[in-house]
Amino acid sequence: MGFNILMLADFRKRSANTIIDHVTSFKKYSRNRLFFVDPLARDKPAWLNMNRFDIVVLHYSIYILGENYINATWRDAISTCKAVKIQFLQDEYRNINAFHQRMTELGIQVLFTCVPDKEIEKVYPSDKLKGLVKINNLTGYVPEYYERKKPDFSMKHRPIDVGYRGRGFGGLFWFGELFQEKVWIGEHFLQHVKDHGLRCDISSREEDRIYGKNWLHFLKNCKCILGTESGASVFDFTGEIEKNVSDYCSKNPQATFGEVKKLFFKDIDGLIRLNQISPRAFEAIGCGTCQILYEGNYSGILNPDVHFIELKKDFSNIEEVVARIRDDNYLNKLAERAYNDIIASGKYSYRSFIQLFDDKVDQYMTKFPASSGSIKLIHLGQSRWMFIYRCAKSVIRYLYNRMISMMKAVYYRLRLRRAHPFFKREKLRLLSFLMKGS
Repeated sequence: MGFNILMLADFRKRSANTIIDHVTSFKKYSRNRLFFVDPLARDKPAWLNMNRFDIVVLHYSIYILGENYINATWRDAISTCKAVKIQFLQDEYRNINAFHQRMTELGIQVLFTCVPDKEIEKVYPSDKLKGLVKINNLTGYVPEYYERKKPDFSMKHRPIDVGYRGRGFGGLFWFGELFQEKVWIGEHFLQHVKDHGLRCDISSREEDRIYGKNWLHFLKNCKCILGTESGASVFDFTGEIEKNVSDYCSKNPQATFGEVKKLFFKDIDGLIRLNQISPRAFEAIGCGTCQILYEGNYSGILNPDVHFIELKKDFSNIEEVVARIRDDNYLNKLAERAYNDIIASGKYSYRSFIQLFDDKVDQYMTKFPASSGSIKLIHLGQSRWMFIYRCAKSVIRYLYNRMISMMKAVYYRLRLRRAHPFFKREKLRLLSFLMKGS
């Protein structure tokens, strides 16, 4: 049957597809029994007994340093429960020491990190996080819906030659040069092709960002999409760099990146490499859209001239890039080859990722089994009336606790965006699971 796993996660209807795909892949593909709860802006409910699970997973959508994500009631329950605790982290370049402390407080035993294997020890030193098992994984994988149906690789009906949506502004200078490339590639590309007559839809303004199904529709309207490696090139262990840069930029809104780097992090930018492939690369390939990417490694998955058009960071090959954008036949072949190698092969699918997760869980649980046993289900010979009585008792207890917290719940509902239907459905499964063993 596998292990009973409780996952704490958060996403909303307008959340990025990558977060929704990542969370729901556990339910779709894991051989273990997954249950989900969203702890955002609420106390841990009294009916949720975490000792009834073999494993508790904190998804990367839960910012464990944020009081609004997991408050003291959740932290106390996690730290004291007997289950094995697994943490997924992304954006691992800020407040690193605080993350170390919080992970120790919560009793995290297994960490799935996006930091490359060669750099993990620099970010999560073994002498500070004793006994922590560290496993490298990608920031995102290929969803099933890209595997089910091949996209239309023909470029002639796509109205946009080159599209892009980046992000970045002065307050984020402290992420380092790698992050600034997300802005630079769009700005510099427009400057270099302004006289070439290309149809471009390129922006790095926050108000122009696109989410959900609208983002996939945008990709399918583009022949090519710009892109860079994901991650950051400055690791801020204490939070001091972020604070100093933010304060400086608020007082000097016209400050440039070069100016800020020279003042605050010129000697550490690039010391730890977090260059990695972005889930957006998989989305583009899945939509049959060609990619124009800055030169880089891309986690060793994408190769220039095989899976994407390489753009030199100094734009020295821009004429060659423009010529390829105008060659629909070249783009058709490039898009189809990338799809066959990356999507159709299944090597980077969520199914493969969850198999990795399950295998790592099995290895850990075999070596360090949880002190709490799996939930014992009702025996077939048990009295039907006793079963009904226990279910009714659990329902009454749950309703009572809901009444006590009603005012707080109303407040949070007014304050938060509407919850994703996924969590409403999963709450019923979770309650049913808990009632069976009450």
